[in-house]
Amino acid sequence: MFRRHLYWSIALLTFWVVGLWGLTLSTRSQIVFPTVIDASDEIKDSNYQYTASGSAKTSLGIVYGFLPYWTLENYTLPPELTHLSYFRLAIDGRGNIVHDSGYNIFTDERFAPILQQIRTQKLNFEVTFFTSHSDQIYNLIKCNNCQQKLITQIVDIAAANNLDGINLDFEYLGTLTPQEQQTFTLFIYELKNQLLARVPRTKLSLTVYGGAGDMNQNLYDFANLGKIVDHVIIMAYDYKTKSSAVPGSTAPTLGQSAWDGNIWQDTRTLGKYLSAEKIILAVPFYGYAWETTSCTLSNAKTYPDSGETMTYNGAQNLLANRSLNVKQYWDEKSLTPYLVWQATNENGEKRCHIGFFENERSLEYKMDTIEQLQLGGIAIWALGYEGNHRELWDGISQRF
Repeated sequence: MFRRHLYWSIALLTFWVVGLWGLTLSTRSQIVFPTVIDASDEIKDSNYQYTASGSAKTSLGIVYGFLPYWTLENYTLPPELTHLSYFRLAIDGRGNIVHDSGYNIFTDERFAPILQQIRTQKLNFEVTFFTSHSDQIYNLIKCNNCQQKLITQIVDIAAANNLDGINLDFEYLGTLTPQEQQTFTLFIYELKNQLLARVPRTKLSLTVYGGAGDMNQNLYDFANLGKIVDHVIIMAYDYKTKSSAVPGSTAPTLGQSAWDGNIWQDTRTLGKYLSAEKIILAVPFYGYAWETTSCTLSNAKTYPDSGETMTYNGAQNLLANRSLNVKQYWDEKSLTPYLVWQATNENGEKRCHIGFFENERSLEYKMDTIEQLQLGGIAIWALGYEGNHRELWDGISQRF
């Protein structure tokens, strides 16, 4: 009799657990993905709902991680990675590689154990060549000898280090004439040709702004560049920055009315010029936090110069700090989480703080975007920002 009662008690408990689990799944927020319904690229915003599921029918493909030189004291190379790019070797407008901290670490014995780990894990090893100085990029475009000098150095570094890939991150702000844009395209074409001639196994990729596909006469002629490069990595972040006047998500999956663009729409726009498998969506393991005029998101404005980077690790540290009484919320517009807390500043004033970041749930929506648009993979900015936490990687592991 006792065993029979025990059996029915266990069965009843199992029924309630399964029922509650099913209720939890059924009440998850649904993301509405617009779908292209005809050749004119007309978008229909209804009749298609997709719930972030934690599992995918297809693999994400490439899992690409950027390893900045400033995180080398605290990083891991998770087993989910397929590609790693060392960030960065800086360049100037004369076609030179700048001999700064990034270069010095890459070229001395400090990088040897990192390289050994990369090779042991059989990762595709790449290097990012970077500049965010628009005037230097413009000078490079106008100087043919400078372009040839830079191409020679890049190919030499690829050959000497047996690189699997070269990534170019030229963050130009401004407009160019069609002739200037064509000059940059020819520079990329020549670089690709010289890589093919000397180190044919080395791939070539570009890293571009999230909204680059919708910027008229910017640096990138994607229709032609898509025929040259192997991948384009779209930086799906910095929609809000440290200097933003109001707090918000740096990486909104949706929310056109609240942000100047969003990941879904900007990635679709880029897909008009590039084949989907060439696009890799770079997602942030960080956000931004600000001192704000209110603890309520809808009413809050940011105090000038108060913005700071908040990594995933930093967000978890805040949540663990019981003295701050940090509250976590979910922003349905952007499909990202945020934290709210109060703290006393250096002037003795108690102010509200609002900080956006990424977590497992928001990352699921971004991976859903990758799946629905059939992109080539995911990239992470940046390795080390997660600290010792595995939650984000566990989510990626389920989809890869």
